[in-house]
This record gives sequence, structure tokens and C-alpha cells, in this order.
Amino acid sequence: MRKRIAVLIAALTAVVAIGAGSATASGGTWTLNVVHGISLPVAANVGVCAKPSSSTSWIKIIDAFNFKNVRTFPGLPEGSWDAKVVAPGADCSSAPAFGLGFTNASIPAGANVSVVAYETTSGGVSLGVKINNTSATKWNSARLTAYHFANAPAVDIRGGLILWIPTLFSNVSATQGGDRELFPATYTVAITPAGAGIFNVVKLARLSVPRNTNTIVYAVGSLKAGTFSLVTQQIPVG
Repeated sequence: MRKRIAVLIAALTAVVAIGAGSATASGGTWTLNVVHGISLPVAANVGVCAKPSSSTSWIKIIDAFNFKNVRTFPGLPEGSWDAKVVAPGADCSSAPAFGLGFTNASIPAGANVSVVAYETTSGGVSLGVKINNTSATKWNSARLTAYHFANAPAVDIRGGLILWIPTLFSNVSATQGGDRELFPATYTVAITPAGAGIFNVVKLARLSVPRNTNTIVYAVGSLKAGTFSLVTQQIPVG
């Protein structure tokens, strides 16, 4: 997998160099994280294509992408980018599947960006974009980031070393989230409906939060459909 990602990054960089467009303005790079948060069967095995906005050449960066999958692409040249989801087996000349895509997104050097395909609370699908916090943590600290990208009401996110009594994030509505610093440890994390108390648990998980790392938790899927899930990812900070 790592070799394939390295080849794709090299191909994207070559496209930028040939196009000599805005993505080479000052030589900086950024990191792309793509998260599949749609549990609907029609969204299985999709592809993802990307290119600098200045180029006409698309590159399929992901094929056979499925619910709860995460892919990371570091070292992409800064500038303006286009991306889209395509149907299973379709090439990059195809129209975006489910209308999911963006054009002319300006990405600065050093950014760590998460793009999440998710189910909306109205029953549709959409794309969400978050800039992840990669600043240095305090001494002997870890960072925890939580994003709500599920078809579900607002939630409280609780966590503790044994029990989940402390509230880490309160009243987090769909497409919202935040980050905070914690003591590095393994926590019991519980998702509860906002304001419902500690015993109305929707999802329970054990989560390792190591020092000098941003541990990102994405809530995805659909509560009503029984696919509400937590997807985790860890990125370096500092």
C-alpha cells in the first residue's frame, strides 16, 4: 500500500510540474487524508480522483474505496486542487458520483487536511473538509480531535482512564468537532446523545492517545441504520 501511495504522489507531482500551474508557486507541500464515511451500499467500491486545478490530467488516487477506509497522501504540492468521487470501475473522465467533488480548493503549505465523504442528517451525502491541528503539544501531552460526520443528532463525547464520566466535548452537532490536549494514555471513550447523561451510550471504545500525536476520531455512518461507527487516525504534531 505504501509503495502504491508513493507512486501516486510521484505521479501527481509530475502532473504539477508539467502543468507548471499554481500548485508550484512556492514549493511547499501539504497532506491529504481521505475518509469514507458513507455506509450506504451504493457507495461501496468507489474511486477518488484528484489533480491540480491548473492541470487537465486527472489521477485516480484511490480505487475500491469502502466504508470506514482512510487513505493518506503526504507531500502534495501546495496550491489549488480539484477532487471527485467516481462510481465503481469508472475512470476519472466520469462525472462525480453522487455529486461529490470540489474544484479550486486553495491548500496552503504545511496543511494537514481531512476530506470526509459522509451521510447527512437529511438522508443525503456530502463532503466535509477539516484542517487538522498539527501544532506542537505541551510537554508530555497528547492531542485528541473529534469530528462528527454521521447521520446522527448532536452528541457528547466522554472519556476517562476507566470510566467515561468526564465530558471531553459537549453538544457536538453534525459536521462539527474540535480538539483538546490530554495526558497520554488509553481511554475509555463513550458517545452519548447530547445532554443525555453517562448511561445512554451510543458507542463505546478503548482509544490509545500517545504523546506528541494528534489522534483523530471520526464519527461516521448512520445511527438510524445501525452503521454508526468510529474511525481513528493518528498524525504527528510539532
